[in-house]
Amino acid sequence: MSQFGMQMPGSHARQRPGPNVYTALFFIAVVCLLGAVVIVWQAGTKVSPESGALAPFSLQDSNAIRLDGR
Repeated sequence: MSQFGMQMPGSHARQRPGPNVYTALFFIAVVCLLGAVVIVWQAGTKVSPESGALAPFSLQDSNAIRLDGR
């Protein structure tokens, strides 16, 4: 019956595969992307015309762009 993929009662249970190299690379990529988001968010707060948590989403006037060092 093993040719049909059936297991006999009392046979050894299959072990789940553990994390591999690709899992580690995925988590490293997620950490790097989160770091990049933080850096871009901080840069956006420095050049935004408003202040606050949502400042990077505010737009400057295209005729009067200011880069204030806060």
